[in-house]
Amino acid sequence: MRHRTIWRFSKYILAATVLTLGLVACSSEQQAAPASLTPVPTATVYTRPTLPPVATADATTEASLPTATPTITLLDPLVDVEMPPPLDINVPEGWGAAYRTLVSNEIADIGVLPFALYGGPVTGGEARIVVLWDFASVVSGTSQTTNLYIDGLRLLRQHIVEPQCNISTAEERDYSVAGQPAPGTVFSAVDCPDSLPDTRGWFVGINDSGVNFLFFVYTEPMTAIPGPAEDELQAILDSVVFHVEEGTTAITVPTETPEQ
Repeated sequence: MRHRTIWRFSKYILAATVLTLGLVACSSEQQAAPASLTPVPTATVYTRPTLPPVATADATTEASLPTATPTITLLDPLVDVEMPPPLDINVPEGWGAAYRTLVSNEIADIGVLPFALYGGPVTGGEARIVVLWDFASVVSGTSQTTNLYIDGLRLLRQHIVEPQCNISTAEERDYSVAGQPAPGTVFSAVDCPDSLPDTRGWFVGINDSGVNFLFFVYTEPMTAIPGPAEDELQAILDSVVFHVEEGTTAITVPTETPEQ
């Protein structure tokens, strides 16, 4: 089962919210990022649901069932459920935000994974910030604690950039989000399919009140990093304020009723 990625959908998702976040126009003049930051409305956190369990057949039933040739299905992972993340974030004027939910092949099961997508101009190009949260985490075999660096590497390839790209990452490094130290690393994606542009950025992971968060930050073109865009994007991450403790709100995945 193959999945389309957030990177591929990002322009269409943001365009649907009446944003103009396409590829940067061919120009030798760099764009200056707006100085002011605008609060983005948020919602309370929820309990992550999973898809209903599927009944299993016993050995006798399985033996009598015909077999079929497996096929590869291209699954559209986007679910039309909007849930802002349980945090406050200030983005520059001219940026936009969109919220969607993914069908995700998680570690233990297939479930739903919400994400927030923020995007807009920075010095030298356009930037995206993708926030994934409340996902299942890889557990360290020695300490039984979550490893958000490993989670970031896994979800980067699974949901953020196209797996057919030439993806480069580095060793774990120290970053910060919401004024707190957090693990992460840099990444780049080049030679991608369908003429997708090269990109470069970093991700950082943090756990707040028992909920996992990953922030993926990247620019197009990739030449915007290194440069002033890094400080502009870090300022957005520094503005984050979590409010996981404010309550829980369950979300449901829409289903279709079979026609009689």
